[in-house]
Amino acid sequence: MIKLIISGRVGADAQLKSVGDTTVCSFSVAHTEKVYGEKNTEKTIWIACNIWGEKGAKLAPYILKGNFVVVEGSGSVNAY
Repeated sequence: MIKLIISGRVGADAQLKSVGDTTVCSFSVAHTEKVYGEKNTEKTIWIACNIWGEKGAKLAPYILKGNFVVVEGSGSVNAY
């Protein structure tokens, strides 16, 4: 299991979906880092997050575009 702690700004308002009898709250978080070197640039990584069950349904109204969030949980990695 991979444990993650992610901080950043929400990209869009959270969306609630149903998977069978379970509710899923989906949203994305943008984490931006400054990269120093020849060119001082910023690098943004987008992380897709899902909260399953009753907890997701309760938190969805508070997960709004632009809000700063800290997310902790288990994760998996997919490269595109």
